[in-house]
Amino acid sequence: PAVFFVDEPGFNVGLEAESQATIRYGTEAVLETSTFSLPSCAVVLRKAYGVAAAAHFPPDCHVLLWPTAEIGALPVESGVAVAFRSELEQIADPKARDERRSELESQFSALLDPFPRAESLAAHDLISPEETRVALVRW
Repeated sequence: PAVFFVDEPGFNVGLEAESQATIRYGTEAVLETSTFSLPSCAVVLRKAYGVAAAAHFPPDCHVLLWPTAEIGALPVESGVAVAFRSELEQIADPKARDERRSELESQFSALLDPFPRAESLAAHDLISPEETRVALVRW
């Protein structure tokens, strides 16, 4: 069997990442994972964001989440930067802009409760880090 310990912040984006073909190589990893045939378990320690996260969840993967797990399309910081770009750009004072950005990030970070994510993402169990070895042995 294969065990994945997941802390995946996502693919880098931008000109440098494009010139290094980050997405091309990353999607190759995702495609390989989609045909993975070994029994597998993914333990999400912290981050599992975007398409890059898919490289850690083969078909029929047993998924365990730590309470610190963050799973989604984008990290909160990136989501705030994209969704509130216009609002933040209109704030002339850099200190006030940073305060507003921090306020928004705190507001959305508070919604990262792992319990509803475990349920909606069909995780098999939400475990404390101390339970990891026992949970893997039982799996």
